Amino acid sequence: MSQRPHSSTDRHRVSWRGVFAVCIIVASGFLSVASKARAAWQDAPAHSDAASSQNPETRLKQAYTLLAAGDIQGAEAIFRELIRANAKEIGAYVGLAQALTARGDLAGGIGAYRQAIALNPRSAAFRAGLADVLQRSGDRVAGMRELQEAVSLEPGNARYRLHLSAAYRQLGWLVDARREAVQALGRAPEDPSVYLELGAIHEAMERWDAALECYAAAERLDPSSVEVKVAVVNALLAAHRYAEAESRCKVLVERYQDNVDARLAWAATLDGLGRHAEAQQECRHLLTLQPNNAVVWGNLGWFQFLSGELEEALKSTEKAIQLDSGLAYVRYNLGLLLAVKGDRQRAEEAYAAALRTGDRSDLRAAIRDLRNQLVRKPNDAILMAMLAMLEEALQSQVVKRLAP
Repeated sequence: MSQRPHSSTDRHRVSWRGVFAVCIIVASGFLSVASKARAAWQDAPAHSDAASSQNPETRLKQAYTLLAAGDIQGAEAIFRELIRANAKEIGAYVGLAQALTARGDLAGGIGAYRQAIALNPRSAAFRAGLADVLQRSGDRVAGMRELQEAVSLEPGNARYRLHLSAAYRQLGWLVDARREAVQALGRAPEDPSVYLELGAIHEAMERWDAALECYAAAERLDPSSVEVKVAVVNALLAAHRYAEAESRCKVLVERYQDNVDARLAWAATLDGLGRHAEAQQECRHLLTLQPNNAVVWGNLGWFQFLSGELEEALKSTEKAIQLDSGLAYVRYNLGLLLAVKGDRQRAEEAYAAALRTGDRSDLRAAIRDLRNQLVRKPNDAILMAMLAMLEEALQSQVVKRLAP
């Protein structure tokens, strides 16, 4: 299996992630851009209740409180109210961008961030926030541009450099990615996230021992981090070191029995050991706890496929995409399942959607999966056509380099 299962920390994420190796940094999201926008009103003097109901600073605080509590609709209403009252209320634009993004309106989130940037073009935080939403929308190049701007505005900010590193890595620009990660290391040598990103770069290069050294350094800095421990297990699995992965993951699951990422890593380990039925069972257990976890559904679909349960695999895979349309690796898996089933038109559609949202590592893994299937079915016309389609896409994914 080359298109290996993923943990929820792989998302990003922006999606970023789509999903690839272990991208914990991206999955953790950007720094809260609201913090700088809030600074102007945090020290506002107290007001009477009557005055507070009309005070913009207080209303802005209320909106952010609602947003943090998950009341997206209530927060959005206040942000819009403030913008109607004052078209230059920059904090309201940032909050509105976050609210719209949270409810899936990425185009609206992008527009609101652009309004905030128009009011303050030199805010690196706003540009990083915009980059996040652009990445989620699938516009990786535009997101990278905004990250480059953020780094140029705050060259000493290690976090922005890490996100830029991840953006480069997703495009396959590994030399550029490593340069930014090394720059971040020089500015934040005690930050485990830096070593996680360096490890992910080495994984992309299939330098497993170097990746594991980076993860070991991250673990020394943060011994209790489940993210780091999952990264180690995933790297061992990618290197086909299944016995080591099993040993590490047993300890991980025993210690963090209720952690979804730990249990997903255990399911992936079982899968790597060829124990597909047990891997399925682990996913089904997780779904009793989190029935709408798209990553679990996606992994379950892959395990079902490996067990020869094609129809069940299709149902689980489609369920994952229904829950999270940004899971590029699941879309690639869907393309493979449909190709194996003989449905060429739908396979092409699934692969086309994956190409719009996935990164180069997803694409390379999907190509390996098709080649593996062609070993079993060497004269399958649909598999051969899909392989040609993806190989052509890989060759054509030459993005004009943008000077950082």
